[in-house]
Amino acid sequence: ERTKSTMDDFFEEPKRIGCLIVPLTAIGGFIVVALFFAAIGFSAFISTTAGCIGGFVAVLIAGKIYY
Repeated sequence: ERTKSTMDDFFEEPKRIGCLIVPLTAIGGFIVVALFFAAIGFSAFISTTAGCIGGFVAVLIAGKIYY
């Protein structure tokens, strides 16, 4: 007899996917922020720097949510 609901099963992810959380969020945050700053019209240096900051912030947010 099942005592858990399906929503609990849905949100319980296997821990082995956790090794991909940090690199994927870092890459995603970098790409989104860098392309956003480049589309606005900033230089490549500023866009790259903002992208690095965006990747770091994305990792922090993912760490708060996932871990």
